Amino acid sequence: MRRRGNSPWLEAEKKRVRTAPTQGIANRLADGENPLAVWRIETGLSVRQLDRKTGIAAYDLTCMEQGLLTPTREELEKIAAALRVTPELLMQRPVESADGEPS
Repeated sequence: MRRRGNSPWLEAEKKRVRTAPTQGIANRLADGENPLAVWRIETGLSVRQLDRKTGIAAYDLTCMEQGLLTPTREELEKIAAALRVTPELLMQRPVESADGEPS
């Protein structure tokens, strides 16, 4: 009978910190979606789960995702650690070209 535990590779992959977005994430960011929301959804966490992992109230997280509240550097680092991404990825916005269109 095969053991149902996670392989060492899978365990290591779960701990890996992402430093660059996939093409799908890059497209969503280029479409103007909030980086915090994009990465949270990509990671598969609900706002409440992220609340529990970071200690940041779900209401505040929702406001951050809607652009109504700017996270502090400390909050950004907690969120990044919970989502296993670098804090810089949570601050990414698409670069606009000279004509005002995202490139």
